[in-house]
Amino acid sequence: MVIKAPPGVGKNELIAILVGRLCERKALGSPKPFLAKVPEREQGISTTLDTGLSLPHARVDSIESIVAALAMVPQGIADPQAGDLTIKLMFLFFSSSQPKMLPLHLQLLRGVASLFQPQIIAELAASSEPAAALAIIRAVETR
Repeated sequence: MVIKAPPGVGKNELIAILVGRLCERKALGSPKPFLAKVPEREQGISTTLDTGLSLPHARVDSIESIVAALAMVPQGIADPQAGDLTIKLMFLFFSSSQPKMLPLHLQLLRGVASLFQPQIIAELAASSEPAAALAIIRAVETR
């Protein structure tokens, strides 16, 4: 799922939007338990990278696999936990807390961080529509 962030939202608001839409689209039930997990993870260290990519994520008991959502943030959002870093792209995901899923969780983190380099982040953030963003991602994956 890909969305364009509404103007004027903050980091936590965008996380709540993504979690709500992800829970609705994937029939995960109430977003409350998912929303509670993200701040737990973010307390230790911000998941916003200096490239403008934010990777809020958590492991949860109530799912069996990985679910994810992407938000393009053309206006940028300041990350209050990361000093002067600006979020241009937010990739939020949840994975199962089952021990067998940890390698996949870590693999996804590495893959997303390596795929979304500064030039790609800038292109995605400037995309006019989610379909255009998906086309950019598909093109990068086939390079």
